[in-house]
Amino acid sequence: MTDFDWRQLLNSWSRHILATSDYRDYLPEEVIDRQSLWIGYPGAGEEQIAQAEARLKTRLPESYREFLKISNGWPTGGPYVTRILPVEEIEWVSARKRDWLEGWKLGVKLGSGREDPSVFREMLGFDLRLLESGLEISNEDVGVYLLIPSLKSADGEWEAWCFEGETGAMRYPSFWDLMQDEFDILQN
Repeated sequence: MTDFDWRQLLNSWSRHILATSDYRDYLPEEVIDRQSLWIGYPGAGEEQIAQAEARLKTRLPESYREFLKISNGWPTGGPYVTRILPVEEIEWVSARKRDWLEGWKLGVKLGSGREDPSVFREMLGFDLRLLESGLEISNEDVGVYLLIPSLKSADGEWEAWCFEGETGAMRYPSFWDLMQDEFDILQN
């Protein structure tokens, strides 16, 4: 199993945000601890995570579970999302975004003259059924963070997507990999 050093990554992220007024100015005051230079939330307890897993009828991937234990959500994402949701607010795309999914299906039909799902796959490099099966873990801004349970690695990690309507999915082997890349982008 991979060692997910969320504390170090999120501490670095916090210090960067607090040093960069462009981002700092958009944070709610209640998430900023100026003494410790931390912008996160208190971690989720095992009971909170278990309740969400029971509601969703699945066990969350380990990298995401470990993140939640350090900070139950995050007040700023990378360049594509503005907030990572607390575990109590995460939901399946198919439950939360039915109209959004129907719009994607309609767009494919109108753009192609056919209802063939392979057309969508050709347009954006993935199958619409993967999008439908996603777990939404952030708010939607330019993009949204999704965990895709049907694309699971040998060690149980779910593929993580930063999904953006115009360009499709930036795909990562895990939530840990997505967040490391988002922090790298944020710094540059």
